[in-house]
Amino acid sequence: MPRTQSSQQRKLTKRLSDILIVLFVFFLPTQLGKHFFLPFSYISGVRVDYLAPAIYVTDILAFLLILTHLNEYRAILKNKTVQMILFLLSLTLIVSLSRDFGLYKFLKVIELLAIGGIFASPQTNKKTVFYAFFWTALLQLYIVLMQMVSQHSLGGDFYFLGERPLTLSMPGIAKAAIDGVQMLRPYGTFSHPNSMAGFFVAIYAYYLFHRLEVKPVAYWALILISAALAVFSFSKIAISVFFIVTLYYLMKQKKLGGNGSLRMVLITIITFVCALFFKASTDPLTVSKRLTLALDSISIIKSHWLLGVGLGNYLYAQGEFPQNYPSFILQPVHNIVLLTAAELGIPISSYLLFLIFRYISKKRMIALPILCILATGMFDHYWLTLQQNWLLLGVMWGLLNTEVL
Repeated sequence: MPRTQSSQQRKLTKRLSDILIVLFVFFLPTQLGKHFFLPFSYISGVRVDYLAPAIYVTDILAFLLILTHLNEYRAILKNKTVQMILFLLSLTLIVSLSRDFGLYKFLKVIELLAIGGIFASPQTNKKTVFYAFFWTALLQLYIVLMQMVSQHSLGGDFYFLGERPLTLSMPGIAKAAIDGVQMLRPYGTFSHPNSMAGFFVAIYAYYLFHRLEVKPVAYWALILISAALAVFSFSKIAISVFFIVTLYYLMKQKKLGGNGSLRMVLITIITFVCALFFKASTDPLTVSKRLTLALDSISIIKSHWLLGVGLGNYLYAQGEFPQNYPSFILQPVHNIVLLTAAELGIPISSYLLFLIFRYISKKRMIALPILCILATGMFDHYWLTLQQNWLLLGVMWGLLNTEVL
């Protein structure tokens, strides 16, 4: 009798785990949550969203996933490399400009590591993950197309997925112009089109080179939807990464027409589509703004080269620099390497980069999504600062590996 109960409990736990995996992945692109603006969430009296601790729906689902995968959670925390990373990160809390917010970011790191361990587990059904990604990508495509057609947010029930109010007349809204015609860059349920683009470029690269035993229609549909979402974002870096990855994939295929004619047709079509969206003009000051932030970050690194300004504390240091663009809100440097070096110092950030490139050198092909993340991360900060992209890092880390570190 006890054995029967134990077997039933395992089945129930497995079923609950599968449901939570589906819900977690499905809601991964959403940003519904509650922000808490505490005293350390303000700089010079101005409220800064990036410095507000938040509890998202995906955080709640992640917590429930951890409860149903305690063995995986314990195993990842017992990993010596993980222990070393956590120890080094804890050192930065000593010098943090805000230890309270640094502790919050430290907990977010533990959350990411736990998610990686869960998705690396053999108990996690990779087909279930795939179909969850398929349905959430399909939903995002619908929202994006409707935003492009209507040129404003959909509102209504989509608010509960985290869709923010959007109109062309709102200040600070991402826009694009083709042949002088201005249009709203679609956000989906993300906080910025660039964030959405990076999210789906990573998914595109992963599944393009990781074929699962799923229905071919669903498989190629997810590939095409992810590609469309990346291109529709008007993000130049994401479009560039998408184009390079696709070109690399097509050149490796030997069964695209006897004389390669199909390959050339596909390359021509993809080149035309990418060029059409790439030529759209966006923020004319984007290069100068990013260069200014990069120069500021280098100054911060020089002043705090050993342990940085503390995990998650970059904006406190950035706030000391003069603001040259009145409409440009305070935000992190648009480069994850510079951001990491500024927050953690040169020795710790160099160690983390060493681990990443050691993994890439060993895994090569399966590390392609990581290269996409690094490429897009060289021109933006969302992989380290925004909920959707941050948790996707954990999912990708798990899916790409059984023993990453």
